[in-house]
Amino acid sequence: MQPLTFLASPKTWDGVAARHQELAVRNWLSLHPDNEVILYGDAPGTREACQRLGVIHVPKIAATPKGIPYFGAIAEHAVQYARHDVQVYLNCDILLRQNLLDSVGRITFPRFLMIGQRIDLPEGEPLRLEQVEDNVWLRELTENGKLFLHPPAGSDYFVFRRGMWTGLPIITIGRGAYDNALIAWCLLQGIPVVDATLAATVLHQFHAYGHVGGGQQEVFQGQDAKNNLALCKQFGFIPTLEDATWMLRKNGLMQSYGRGDLMRGLLDRILRWFPGCFGRSILIRVWSVLQARRIIRSSTIQIGSLFAFLEE
Repeated sequence: MQPLTFLASPKTWDGVAARHQELAVRNWLSLHPDNEVILYGDAPGTREACQRLGVIHVPKIAATPKGIPYFGAIAEHAVQYARHDVQVYLNCDILLRQNLLDSVGRITFPRFLMIGQRIDLPEGEPLRLEQVEDNVWLRELTENGKLFLHPPAGSDYFVFRRGMWTGLPIITIGRGAYDNALIAWCLLQGIPVVDATLAATVLHQFHAYGHVGGGQQEVFQGQDAKNNLALCKQFGFIPTLEDATWMLRKNGLMQSYGRGDLMRGLLDRILRWFPGCFGRSILIRVWSVLQARRIIRSSTIQIGSLFAFLEE
């Protein structure tokens, strides 16, 4: 099991956010004795937290006028200074299990992007580090209707090899469609996108959007989100986890085409192989209408079946 370098840009270290972020960093470090964590940006409390936790702090990084870092700037810094070739950019409220490291070790592509659906924890749920690997606790939350699998439209972690993001356009982290823009860029570059939902357990600690001026509307509808969305449109539509080209299961990697939506899978391949294809807009319109009318739909993963699969 190889060590990883974790990259993140935390929020201000106060209140619930401080507890969640410290728990997350301690969790990442606990997965392997040689794991490395690099935190970017100058959010209040970050320097002190890095000193306390024994991780690296990079306060100055290319960012928007509001101080939100660019993904490419973080990736470029990690190319030069990270200890490990396999790196993970993730939101600073994400908790991981050992099976994520196991999953990474099963991917042999020279370049890849590994992503997956997260499991949303309920608001106010008290957490201890040892609970992350506790299946009994998670099953109790599930049975009480407090645990949910986040839709495939959003991704909170991105595993990749050093140097993969050369030539990436400006993408602002933590704003709407930044995850979709990263997926779109990889698909256009022919880089395998691996859906690890059925192989890696990833937990998300609840948070609101009070740390952002303008709140949730600014996150998903502000100018930075619009810029991220514009990059998605180069692909033809907004890709999600459902557009991953591979799926990782316990028995290995298998090719994935729209998670069972055959037309979406065909559309993905046409847009990747023939980005300037005449008539692709017609194909997108037809597919959108068929989806809207529920004539075609992708297969979904349910939280209960996910745990059953992971525990096999």
